[in-house]
Amino acid sequence: MTIMKIVEEIDRAQNIAITSHVMPDGDNIGSMLALYNALSGMGKHVQVFSSDNPPHVFSFLSGYENIKNCTNQTKENFDILFVLDCGSIDRIGNCSKLTERSDKIINIDHHGTNSNFADISVIDTNASATGELVYDLIKQMKVDITKDIAYCLYTSILTDTGGFRYSNTSPKTHFIIAELISSGIDFGMIYDKIYRNFRYQDISALGKALSTIELYHDGKIAYMELLKNDIEDVVGYDCDHDNINTSDFIDFARDIEDVEVAVFVKEFASNEYKISLRSKSYVDVKLICEKNGGGGHVRAAGCTIIGNSIEEVKGKILKQIEAQVRCDKGDSI
Repeated sequence: MTIMKIVEEIDRAQNIAITSHVMPDGDNIGSMLALYNALSGMGKHVQVFSSDNPPHVFSFLSGYENIKNCTNQTKENFDILFVLDCGSIDRIGNCSKLTERSDKIINIDHHGTNSNFADISVIDTNASATGELVYDLIKQMKVDITKDIAYCLYTSILTDTGGFRYSNTSPKTHFIIAELISSGIDFGMIYDKIYRNFRYQDISALGKALSTIELYHDGKIAYMELLKNDIEDVVGYDCDHDNINTSDFIDFARDIEDVEVAVFVKEFASNEYKISLRSKSYVDVKLICEKNGGGGHVRAAGCTIIGNSIEEVKGKILKQIEAQVRCDKGDSI
């Protein structure tokens, strides 16, 4: 059994690194920190790395303060590098150098497009979140599910199931959630921390983004954007732009009546734009993001596009979305 092989590798290892995909989200952060806390509890030397700064909204999770940015990564060597919630090695961004200093790479993931890049892989597309698979691993490790671990796993599953609303929610999902709740966690607090915990600068940026919403393709596509200049206009030049909580902005565009696909473009750096896509019923947004070097799920995906201007990036992504809308509806392109 693959999970037992991983347990055997953990037993032999002392120095362990954990990383995940760029543009960290709840499943990314929650699954990494759950495994971090479990391994630390076993007495292992564990470090967590992220290519991008983790969203402040998850700062209540134990171990959050120990997440290191890969631009300042250690020169240490590792017995194991865990790559979580990531279907291809290029999706770990600046953390790719960790692969050169690790004896073994272990991948735990639930994306259907996984490229099987690791030495050992646990890939289950039926899992609602990578947090479900990390839960399975922790149980096999014979580590108690402490409150700290339960908070991390609940966050992982809550966010990747859209609050248990998405079709990836299964009976097993609820079974796991029941055990996590029985550990004594305040699950209401978790929801409030993630979904009712916007700072003033986040709301100001949301207002700016909402003002950019435009509809295309007979109202089937909703487009919104947030540029660095926009953020500076509403929250000032001294604001930490990278830590603006924009994770749920796209939901406002997706939830417009008759919209099938929502796109949110956020300027990340000069000529670099982060793209988030969501769909409601029939468009596979994962296929669009894969064309641009990204990935994700059928109804939620992301990528990065390099372009000379926002107009160029906007035109490119809208053209790709319109083609996919026609294709998935069975129309000629």
